[in-house]
Amino acid sequence: MKKLMLLGALAVLLPLQGCRGDASPDELSPRRSSSPPPPLSVASALPGVSPGVSPASGKTPEVVPHLEVTAGTETVTAQMGSYCWTDRKKGVGQCADAAVEPTMANVKRKPRVNAGDIVTLAWSGAPPDEMRVTVSFPDEDRPAEALEAAGSTIRIPAGEGDRLFVITATWPGGTVPYYFGVSASADEEADALRKIAWEAMPEGDRASVVDDWREADVSASEVGEGGWSAVDGDGKLVRIAEAEPGSLITVTFRTTQDGMLGPMVAVFDRSKRELIGWLLRY
Repeated sequence: MKKLMLLGALAVLLPLQGCRGDASPDELSPRRSSSPPPPLSVASALPGVSPGVSPASGKTPEVVPHLEVTAGTETVTAQMGSYCWTDRKKGVGQCADAAVEPTMANVKRKPRVNAGDIVTLAWSGAPPDEMRVTVSFPDEDRPAEALEAAGSTIRIPAGEGDRLFVITATWPGGTVPYYFGVSASADEEADALRKIAWEAMPEGDRASVVDDWREADVSASEVGEGGWSAVDGDGKLVRIAEAEPGSLITVTFRTTQDGMLGPMVAVFDRSKRELIGWLLRY
């Protein structure tokens, strides 16, 4: 009788527990959701996973561009500040904190240059969509200046001493600050000619100059067979004939009227450091 009662109880309990006589071991194990668990929002939450790498996908962002700077006779790699970078195609990103601040003391190498030299910028990938350049003067009581980058080149400002350049470059993936430093020596000849030209420029024309006169372009020039037409300090028309290469120096000042008339260009006899005149503007 007791045996019959026990069998009856089992017959009632087994259906309530959902067990079947033909059930496989897999079907008896805890049920697993067919959908994967939600991904981690911050990859670095897992030990051993670097920021920006998704543990689920194993994807990493594209490499952040590097900047090579050629100044004087040296080429250096610009150092990078803190940034965040996103690879939109892969849906991943990364942020990096710089170990040091962008200061002259933290610059690893300082190429020697002359004031007025051209610095060339070369990117490891596509150039940035937008770029801002500032230069500071750590050893001088002189405020930082915003510089205009002509494509992939910038010009060393006037004066001598250390110069710290900070370039803020923006791509679709993010904005990255780069910095580098140089040690500049003054170009005495160029500085002297700039000063002579500036002091000789009519007052009305000075007001139209858009840059610091101390950063006017100074270059050796060649006069072709046709010669040049210029106006001397007395307002008289003078003709500058063909000359030996390097014997004439021009000092060029950009103005607000460049689009219509062109820049103000002073022509010097290099051997005498004498102002011959100002090229005619048309």
